[in-house]
Amino acid sequence: MCGIFGMLRAPQVDDVQGLATLRLLGELSEGRGQDAAGLAFLSREATQAAPEGASALEDVRFGGSRIVKRTGLFRELWQDGLHDDFLGAGTVLGHTRAATQGDPRRLVNSSPLAVGHLVGTHNGDVEADVLRERFDVPQGAGETDTEVVYQAIASGAPLEDVLGSLVGRAALAWAEPGRPGRVNLVRAAMSPLSIGRDAAGTLYWASNPAWLRAVAERTDVALTEITMVPEGTALTFEAGNPEPVERIDFAPTARVSDVPLGHAVWAGFSAADRAADEAALRHVAVEALPIAPEALPIAPEAA
Repeated sequence: MCGIFGMLRAPQVDDVQGLATLRLLGELSEGRGQDAAGLAFLSREATQAAPEGASALEDVRFGGSRIVKRTGLFRELWQDGLHDDFLGAGTVLGHTRAATQGDPRRLVNSSPLAVGHLVGTHNGDVEADVLRERFDVPQGAGETDTEVVYQAIASGAPLEDVLGSLVGRAALAWAEPGRPGRVNLVRAAMSPLSIGRDAAGTLYWASNPAWLRAVAERTDVALTEITMVPEGTALTFEAGNPEPVERIDFAPTARVSDVPLGHAVWAGFSAADRAADEAALRHVAVEALPIAPEALPIAPEAA
């Protein structure tokens, strides 16, 4: 299981403490993925999308934004030179990888991935062929389901249709460099995702709520309202707004083979956090594919 984390920073906040928080989240996330690690710093200013081929690069800058990633541990990625990128960023996306699809040695298979006009991360494992068939997704640069998920989202198809077509485990976080101060957080089936806010209004997300509590305990950042995102929920947040500006509810679908993987899905969770999250699950589990895309559950209308 991979780890995802990040923050949508409140306007006009240029805090050095936030950089320490980001580093702590990345180090905690190592427990969920040690094959690769990456960070995307997306500028507060409207900017262009990442250039073609950016996902294969160790370090790429574009329009005031930057994506940096390496194979190995997050702590091997961290460097003092990230300070200025953080201070200029409105949105930061972080990822630690435990490879399930695609060669772990290839950075094009590691997140954050730049796909079309999106930059995103993913924790989980989904059936890429379902998305390829339903949304006519072309051959990608890498071999991961993550790339196919973001190709489908970037295709222009209704987001609720794409999310309702996910079969497997998925938690997603993505942003558009051309739309600063806006982030999309999705929890499909199983893969956990928690969110919290600090007193200044910065939004944080993490695969494990214990990481956010650790931020509150080990830094000067006072996090409040730490909650788990329910399965089958897509939330869009904008900087400075305490509530999501958009919400989509959809039918989350796992595979029967996903059900026994709780030891990996909730890796690093306390017994209490895992029990509380499992008690609220509402996904449908389907038999192993192939299944016809039209046989998937119908997503409810967006709330």
